[in-house]
Amino acid sequence: MTVRSLGAAGKGKDGATGPQGPAGAASTVAGPKGDTGATGPQGATGATGPQGPAGTAAINTGRLQLVGTATVGETLLLALNLGVKRYTGTMTGLAVGDRVQAFLTSSPGASSLQDVYVSATNTYNVGLLNPALGIGSVIAVPIAIYKVV
Repeated sequence: MTVRSLGAAGKGKDGATGPQGPAGAASTVAGPKGDTGATGPQGATGATGPQGPAGTAAINTGRLQLVGTATVGETLLLALNLGVKRYTGTMTGLAVGDRVQAFLTSSPGASSLQDVYVSATNTYNVGLLNPALGIGSVIAVPIAIYKVV
């Protein structure tokens, strides 16, 4: 066996640089998030859009004016029908063509108020939906009639 001395430093002369190795895989560790940037300037106002279509006119515009109150109905000995029955009455201040509304002023019992219109000067016509069977019954529906002015 032969032993060689490497000198005082204990190392030999540096050799030539070797070739570059292959590229490593991408890192799966994300770096820290950066600070939020400053807000950008506001953009310019957009162009005005086209005009929309014209609206429709309201049918029942105006205010309501009380014309009067009444109790509409009848006393029935025997009734066997279901449907709207028409009742007429008089009330001063009504004219044909007036727009009118009828409202219940208290409970209508078993009847239901359907509609109202002016059928002649100072005469109204009210539709009531009455029960299918009535024996000795009284239909009395209290209403207030208003004119749209």
